[in-house]
Amino acid sequence: HRNGLFASQICLDGFLVEIQSGHLGTRLGERAGHSRADETARTGDDHDLTGVVDIQSHTYDMHNNELDTDFRDGVLPKQGESQAAYAKALRDDFSRSKEQIETACHTEVFVITYPFGKYTQNSEMVLMQSGAQVSVGVENGINELLKGNPNSLRQLHRYHVTEALTPQALLAVLEEYR
Repeated sequence: HRNGLFASQICLDGFLVEIQSGHLGTRLGERAGHSRADETARTGDDHDLTGVVDIQSHTYDMHNNELDTDFRDGVLPKQGESQAAYAKALRDDFSRSKEQIETACHTEVFVITYPFGKYTQNSEMVLMQSGAQVSVGVENGINELLKGNPNSLRQLHRYHVTEALTPQALLAVLEEYR
């Protein structure tokens, strides 16, 4: 993550953008394969990303896959899970993620980036009530935000940046919207 954020800072110089990095709570503090959230905005003396990178929630532990014994498909309800148990699981997970990121990064968490872009209307409602003022899906695109309309902050588009996306390809996409 950190190398990608540094490269993004260089590539996006001159664009009015902020990088929102969603961190998994279970990965906060790991170094192998993932940056530490508390180090993400500090890449070194010459490359301070403060004000450019915003650390937010990608859930604490709901980015599972079918190989996990307690499988949940993103934040979707489990098979046979009651509405009350589902709402509690979402609240508890977001609360744990929020507390951990706010403690480590000294930033307010108010965004949920849905794992795999999967959500329900119930997850939107529960997480909004839990403090997630903004939700982010998985579809590429530019968002139209309407002042005074909090619904325009729900299910925002994002550009899913992977190792396969070159800086040139990202710039080409962004040039369309400059």
